[in-house]
Amino acid sequence: MYDFVTVLVFDDNTNMQIVSFAHFLESYGIETVRKLPPHITIDLYENLSSDVLISTIDCFIDEISSIPFRFIKLDNFDNEVLFLKPDNVEAFESVKSIFDTNLGDYSIKDNANRGIYNPHMTLVSSSDTTEAERILNEQFYPFESNASGLCVYSKNKQLVKRYDLK
Repeated sequence: MYDFVTVLVFDDNTNMQIVSFAHFLESYGIETVRKLPPHITIDLYENLSSDVLISTIDCFIDEISSIPFRFIKLDNFDNEVLFLKPDNVEAFESVKSIFDTNLGDYSIKDNANRGIYNPHMTLVSSSDTTEAERILNEQFYPFESNASGLCVYSKNKQLVKRYDLK
């Protein structure tokens, strides 16, 4: 289990598009992931206080700027997670690298990604996403997006702090 998660969140237009995809899937009875606002996860952290986490991020947040990108396709992990794949992966990897440098000692080492960072926006998580992918492929088209904020959430999904990126 983790104590905190850091995520990149999107501008209003991107959020509206993602929510419209979610509503479309839900109209077919497919449950979508809605624990947090639409986001791309940076990392999960444990064994530190919110004060330490926030004060550390405060020291390097000016190194991170908003990320313009496109969601270019639907994809899946082992047919269990349906997600939107961004282009400009290097920009997301750069942000992840900054976090790893400053907070790597607190990141969870045994999480599902097995040490490989694969930025994505999860839409559906289930034992089989085949039908969801088939349905959404009828509606999906690449679209312009912007990661305009960085948020820290507690394990209880409570917002700890939001940073607006320039």
